[in-house]
Amino acid sequence: MPPWLQRPMAYSVLFGGWAMVVWLFSEVKSNLLPLITSYPHYVIIYVVTVGVASFLFCHWMGPFSHPRTFQVIQWTIQLVAMVLIYHATQLMEASVILLVIICLFYLMRNKVSSWIKKFYWHHVLLRWYTMFPPKHVLLTKAEYKEESERETALALEQLRDFCRQNNEEVYRHMARLKSPNRFSRFLDGNFHLTDSEVQEYHRSVQDSDNDEIQ
Repeated sequence: MPPWLQRPMAYSVLFGGWAMVVWLFSEVKSNLLPLITSYPHYVIIYVVTVGVASFLFCHWMGPFSHPRTFQVIQWTIQLVAMVLIYHATQLMEASVILLVIICLFYLMRNKVSSWIKKFYWHHVLLRWYTMFPPKHVLLTKAEYKEESERETALALEQLRDFCRQNNEEVYRHMARLKSPNRFSRFLDGNFHLTDSEVQEYHRSVQDSDNDEIQ
């Protein structure tokens, strides 16, 4: 589920955003444009004065940091959005129903999100994977060997880094090992297998190859 759908105000934008845009466009066209064309000097003075005053106030007070301040800003934006939605349509009943739906979504947003997630996972994705199952690509023996060697080397290097960063815990567990000197040499960068173990591994690989050929 997209993160923006989990926010309460996203539902108001989702359901009433287009109506607010139409209403604001009509209000600007009918009221603001004649005012700008009739009194351009007053509009410029107003915009400059308010902009400079707002800049000086924000520069003097600094950015908001208190949680209650953010709550007041959030409530103000939500109230303005509800007023815009109420005046977005000419049908008062439709606006009231829309506001009630948005308020219910806001109060039950956690349950609604869980319902949407369950419906999406159990119905949409399940049916999609049932109708279009993913294709599994099998590795060849050479690719499997190459990938196993690469992943083993990466995992051993990660183990070395972890042990070097947690010396006290590693030394406490080293006392329980059968051969702590061998593990210490491994941490210093030596190979993790002995020559006899390497020869035994290659012998087992050859035996398995011969069995496959037979």
